[in-house]
Amino acid sequence: MVKPVAYLILAHTDPANCVRLVNRLLEDPASYVFVHIDLKSREDFSRVFALDGQRVRSVKERFKVYWAGFNMVKATLASMREAAASECNFGYYALLSGLDYPLKHASEIRSYFYSQPFRQHINRLDVEKSPEHYLKNLVRYNFRDGWLPWVLPDKVIRKVASLALRPIRRVPPAGRQCTGSQWWALTDDCVRYILQFVDEHPEYERHYRYVWAPDEFFFQSIVENSPFRDEAPPLIPYQGRGMWRTANFHVVHPSLSKIYTHGDYEHLLQSDRCFVRKVTSAQSAELLNRLDERLMV
Repeated sequence: MVKPVAYLILAHTDPANCVRLVNRLLEDPASYVFVHIDLKSREDFSRVFALDGQRVRSVKERFKVYWAGFNMVKATLASMREAAASECNFGYYALLSGLDYPLKHASEIRSYFYSQPFRQHINRLDVEKSPEHYLKNLVRYNFRDGWLPWVLPDKVIRKVASLALRPIRRVPPAGRQCTGSQWWALTDDCVRYILQFVDEHPEYERHYRYVWAPDEFFFQSIVENSPFRDEAPPLIPYQGRGMWRTANFHVVHPSLSKIYTHGDYEHLLQSDRCFVRKVTSAQSAELLNRLDERLMV
């Protein structure tokens, strides 16, 4: 029997899009959704949780999430723990953003996870193969999470601290360190392995706390040095900067910042990916309407 999927959604803005996203996911009765709301967010996400009191749940342990900061990892770990502690027997845990949207029906996405030639959907590339960029991000001190309640002084102080310590090169954790797309789908046994590893190796978390964009290193490196490595795709050859190259089941623009709109509809139809990243309720409404119409046919 194919087990249900736990979708872990990291949300910080645009509750309207999050509502649409969760609605689409719930079309598969075997979908459950765990939503982490950025502790800094002032948006009202109550409509998301009103969609289904049983299958849509709020992640209780919340963090202030900063771009390229370690709190992104902590929010992900909290979401993983919340889902793993539930009474459901999940087959997969899929990490999404609140600004994602499905390109396939949710039941088809679930089938996709189970039908690929590998169990763990987490592309990786060897950090050692990219010394001019990703390796620097791994060994330099970067202070991305907030220290002070005052935004501007906080940013200035963290920037000065990062520059002051730039000459220092830290020693990475043991094993091959990898990087890859933040958005992955992992099996229950792999997720539980990661959570146990993190609990048993506090030194691993201490190193990655000061890595630039640790969410693109942390989980990828654990999997690479775990018994689950051979269940994941082989390492991707380094072809230059661009995290979009490592996308697992998303359409991701090379800029990483483009908002997909109606003009991208035909391009998205040609993709075999499961989700598009990223969209907004305001700029992408016409596109989302057409995708909904197609999925309901």
